[in-house]
Amino acid sequence: MKTKISFLFIASLILLLFPLFWAHGKIRPELELVLYLPFDEGGGNTLEDKSETEADAKKRGAEWVKGKYGQALQFNVNGRENDNVQTREDERFIFQGHAEVTLMAWIKNEAGNWGDGINQYAVIYNRPEGNMANYCLRLEAPGFPALFYRDAADADWHRKTARGNPMPLGEWVHVVCSATIGQGDTMKFHVNGEELPSGWSHGNGNFKAIPAPGPIDIGSRLGGNGGHVFHGSIDEVMIWKGVFTTEDIKEIMSAPGDEFLAVQPQEKLATKWGNIKRRR
Repeated sequence: MKTKISFLFIASLILLLFPLFWAHGKIRPELELVLYLPFDEGGGNTLEDKSETEADAKKRGAEWVKGKYGQALQFNVNGRENDNVQTREDERFIFQGHAEVTLMAWIKNEAGNWGDGINQYAVIYNRPEGNMANYCLRLEAPGFPALFYRDAADADWHRKTARGNPMPLGEWVHVVCSATIGQGDTMKFHVNGEELPSGWSHGNGNFKAIPAPGPIDIGSRLGGNGGHVFHGSIDEVMIWKGVFTTEDIKEIMSAPGDEFLAVQPQEKLATKWGNIKRRR
């Protein structure tokens, strides 16, 4: 009798918890916040990474502006050409095998047009060396988010681009791209919490990734000396190990990162998000 009751209790518990841990057809892995730059310092050139990585970044030239939440940084506007934010290297920036990665940020496109030389906006860029990137969130002309990879096997590159309406000018937009490394059909894009259709403009995403410890560049690549500059403002930059449902993404974008991550046991997100690793 006790055995039967115990079995029924365990079965009921599994059914109750099942929706919390099941996503995209499999048990959801632990989420790990690998980089979080809220850009709320409002001054100075040292920017705190509030993830456990503690890869504090250095600002070069970018200007402080009002952000989506608090402060933000404006890049490469009014004739500035080399604005950049760059973190230090860290092994936690390495995504290889079939690791899951999500890149997200609030961005405001202030280019004014998509003329020559501004068709590849590097929003978040992880480079192992030279001209190669392990993963990169950028915009493609005329304003579509794209995720860009380098292939470790043959140094070829792979790029998938969202379809639909281009990014508006002068408005804050929440952009997310996620994928399981080396599995091109898993790559997804969300803009303002809605998933967009997408297609491959080069390659197919099925490759062995370069193990890249960074540094992570924001606003341009290669420390501001490699072009592919973003013309506009960036806020609330996050890199995650793990992927999210559309519902998850809407919850993340609903509040500043500090507020969102400061969940308490009694709050509704505690069960779902309480295992997130972050700097305290």
